[in-house]
Amino acid sequence: MERKEELAELAEMKRELKLLRERLDKENIISRNHIKKGMQKNISHLSRYGRMEVVLGAFALINFQFIFSHFGFSAAFMTVTSIGLLGAVIASIIYHRNIFKLNTGMLDLLSMAYELSRLKQRYATWRRYAIPCMIVWIGWMCYECYMMNNEIAMSLATGCLVGAVIGGVIGTRLYYRQVSRIDEVLQNIEELRKTEEK
Repeated sequence: MERKEELAELAEMKRELKLLRERLDKENIISRNHIKKGMQKNISHLSRYGRMEVVLGAFALINFQFIFSHFGFSAAFMTVTSIGLLGAVIASIIYHRNIFKLNTGMLDLLSMAYELSRLKQRYATWRRYAIPCMIVWIGWMCYECYMMNNEIAMSLATGCLVGAVIGGVIGTRLYYRQVSRIDEVLQNIEELRKTEEK
């Protein structure tokens, strides 16, 4: 009699344990799906940001030639600026090329982490070179405006300086937002790896 009760109790415990495992698996799946949705959202933002950089850079390259040629800037200034803008557009395409693929979910977690870490490193490198180049470019533009010695050129120089300050603030905020998204996705990848190991 006692044996039957123990067997019945053991069978009940096994059933409860099985239900508990099923519930944990279901919650684990839900948690993984939630993490993957958050990752996809952040990767989508990174991809959109990359496309925006390319489109705005191409727009600036095309319009720069048209607008600045009317003010009488030197050919050297126009050429160097065009080369710089073209280089920025090409760099944005190269930097984000694999991120565009991540948006479709074509890579595994390890490859995704690698590509995102590379993008983060490239952002830091880009800032190291872009900021000094922008300072030199703004100084050169102000010099060109000063040499034109007319009121329109001075207004243009003033507007460019104000725009550079505002653009610097906006660019810095965007940079930190993008790096934060990259860090969040890398953290999500680590969480997913831990859940898959269990």
